[in-house]
Amino acid sequence: MKSLTDQELSLLMSDTGSDRVERKQSLRGDARKKIEQAICAFANDLPDYNKPGILFIGVADDGTPTNEPVTEQLLISLADMKTDGNILPPPVLCVEKRTLNGGEIAVVTVMPSDMPPVKYEGRIWIRTGPRWAIANGQEECILNEKRRYKNLPFDIYPLPPAELSDLSRTKFEDEYLPKVFAPDVLETNERSYEERLSSCKMIVSPQDSTPTVLGLLALGKNPQDFLPGGYIQFLRIDGSELADPVMDEQDIQGTVVDILRRMEEKLKAHNRTAVDITSHPTHQLEQPYPLSAVYQILYNAILHRTYDNTHTPVRVYWFNDRIEIHSPGGPYGSVTPENFGTLGITDYRNPNMAEVLKTFGYVQKFGRGIAVARREMQKNGNPEPEFDPQPNSVLCILRSKRMDNWNDSRESDDHDDFTLPEGKMQPIGYVYQQYSVRLERPVKAYAKWADQIPQTYRQAVLEEENPQSMKPQDDSYCLATVKHYRSLIPMGQEHRKPIFRLTPADGAIGAHANAVRDAENDFRALAGKIDNQIDV
Repeated sequence: MKSLTDQELSLLMSDTGSDRVERKQSLRGDARKKIEQAICAFANDLPDYNKPGILFIGVADDGTPTNEPVTEQLLISLADMKTDGNILPPPVLCVEKRTLNGGEIAVVTVMPSDMPPVKYEGRIWIRTGPRWAIANGQEECILNEKRRYKNLPFDIYPLPPAELSDLSRTKFEDEYLPKVFAPDVLETNERSYEERLSSCKMIVSPQDSTPTVLGLLALGKNPQDFLPGGYIQFLRIDGSELADPVMDEQDIQGTVVDILRRMEEKLKAHNRTAVDITSHPTHQLEQPYPLSAVYQILYNAILHRTYDNTHTPVRVYWFNDRIEIHSPGGPYGSVTPENFGTLGITDYRNPNMAEVLKTFGYVQKFGRGIAVARREMQKNGNPEPEFDPQPNSVLCILRSKRMDNWNDSRESDDHDDFTLPEGKMQPIGYVYQQYSVRLERPVKAYAKWADQIPQTYRQAVLEEENPQSMKPQDDSYCLATVKHYRSLIPMGQEHRKPIFRLTPADGAIGAHANAVRDAENDFRALAGKIDNQIDV
């Protein structure tokens, strides 16, 4: 985008009759809303000037500077209007600080969109002479016809093998339209089904009902019939290598929204949650991955992938120590391998798909996904996401939460005096657990197997040769024999507390109360023996 010269801007700023110019004294009050409406109208360029629209902030209606301070925060707020998700598809604009007619001015230059109609909060704003207005049906048709096919992104290319019947009218009218258009717009809508599809870029035009790539991905009954790579391949691998055994695998197909919904369920099912009930007053939930971070990377993979000339799906491989998300298509436009992941640098291979994901609530602000993923991974105590952008693909690796990054984790703040021990593990013994007792000794069926533990422990763990046979009660490595307390375990699970902390209020009365006391004695003795063995 070429910036206008100071002379050109000064002439426009003073031309109070130009409909390519909007002036605001500041960003206070409802000015932000008015400015975003103006950006939307300039991007639609209904008069077809094919020239940029200019907004001056810090200028009075008569074209004179108001000497409003042009701060860095003001410039950032103006630039954020491109990616805050209110204007869809995202406009092309430039924000500058310029000195014009003796005063500092914030200048926003808005380029005409190649993909009209552009909407602000579900309404199509246009400039008609000196005023802003919401487009009527005829004006919307004009904007639809303005699309320049040679410059169109692939996501709104037509797919000639597909027909109108391949799109789900129910999804469009019951799910998509109520989210993308304001209620008052829908109430006064007298357009045909084809006209509405065309307005949303789901088909080429009211006269040519060939579905676009976007239409099939958002509304298709069987999108993969026409876009074979438009799905997610999921693998849960029991190990750290691709050749290790596969625990779960699935090709997740359907519309892009169906795919993301099912993929979220799959990720939740595999992200096991641990409950810490001892180190805090209330129970704490611990997860190997923050799902919000995984979701952001997944949404990015779907949004920025290429669908052109490839049958490769997005691949999500979940290993024991990491998650790998592979997206076909390398960095695009202004994004390069060198600046990949830098906050504020973003471009859109599929700008209209971005609009669909925003409509269904999968993205809130554009250009923030990687930053959110990094923040959530850090909060959960995980290493930072790793990215490997290649010319034809992008790989993201999310590594599982590990104890070797304890000093950077959230839990370390609660235990300032705790130093993580070195990883020199030494066996100190074993616990004989879950046996039935009769007359204060294990029943015979359990005793048969229990008597083999001392010898097996010495052979398999201590690697002793020809260890002598003995009973657990005579073995110095037997730290404790603990009953299974079968009557207390369901209570402990229900109330989320250790069985030796159960109270009469939890149902531990009568014989159960005695079992609670026995459990406390057993576990206290075990803890004391471990304490002595490890020299804490």
